[in-house]
Amino acid sequence: MKVQILMSTYNGQKHMREQLDSILAQTLWKKPGYEWQVVVRDDGSKDDTCKILEEYEDACENVKVYREKNVGVIASFFELIQKVGKDVDYIALSDQDDVWMPDKVECAVERLNKGNAGQPLLYCSKPMLTDENLNPIPSIMYGDHVRPSFGNAMIENVCAGCTAVLNRRLIELVQVGIPGFTVMHDWWIYLLASCYGQVYFDPVPHMYYRQHGDNTVGVQKNYWNEFKMRAKRFRANRYNIHKQLASFEKSCETIAKEMSLDISADKKELIEQMLMAKDHFGMRIKLVKNPAIYRQRKGDDFIFSMILLTGTM
Repeated sequence: MKVQILMSTYNGQKHMREQLDSILAQTLWKKPGYEWQVVVRDDGSKDDTCKILEEYEDACENVKVYREKNVGVIASFFELIQKVGKDVDYIALSDQDDVWMPDKVECAVERLNKGNAGQPLLYCSKPMLTDENLNPIPSIMYGDHVRPSFGNAMIENVCAGCTAVLNRRLIELVQVGIPGFTVMHDWWIYLLASCYGQVYFDPVPHMYYRQHGDNTVGVQKNYWNEFKMRAKRFRANRYNIHKQLASFEKSCETIAKEMSLDISADKKELIEQMLMAKDHFGMRIKLVKNPAIYRQRKGDDFIFSMILLTGTM
């Protein structure tokens, strides 16, 4: 069984060694029957990131580095996924500045091995939020009872990409269903997995999610600042939700054509209703009343309902 770790880097010299060392120290690599490889795509770094990567590539035959032009984090990860060969059973996505607990990959693979291999499967987990020195910090980013579903994925992402592990069938699905537009690569993967397969959310953290000034996406240290940040992102993303769903609908058509894989009638109806809601007040009322469409937190759910009803999504 082969596992690939996919990492996209950009000016990550400060914390990258810790991240790479934690990946190389995974317990799964010591178990018989597993091949592994770390594949890194550098997104045009201007610091010493590539120099550090070359050190690891020279020292470890399991590390492969691609030095590419800058395309941004979303496109960079999709390019990495497109490079994944048919001999790979699982891929795990990695940021450049976190630290993985030794059992991270093993726990994910063990859970996915229990699922239906013929179905697209996604594992993701709650991260341990820390400051720059890896000291744990409180956060309201994740609740105690996360309920993944397609209705949730249409309006909210609960899959932190740095915790995501995909099985073979989901890898193929992503490779065919590359988006024309998405808010973030991990949200797109959550959409695909919840629509066509199954999502496992592990409430137990298996990695340290470092917060610092250079994070592409992060959280705040205290509850009030985090609430304000979440509210700001929600307002910014409300128009993108519609745009992302329109892109998703087109990708579903491509997947049906190339993989002969159709989505269920009820999910197709949800997509159509969400796309119609912008110009149809009656449909907005219907969606607000639909329990299949929800955000994980009641407060967020209420705000979403108000924005949906006013037609500003």
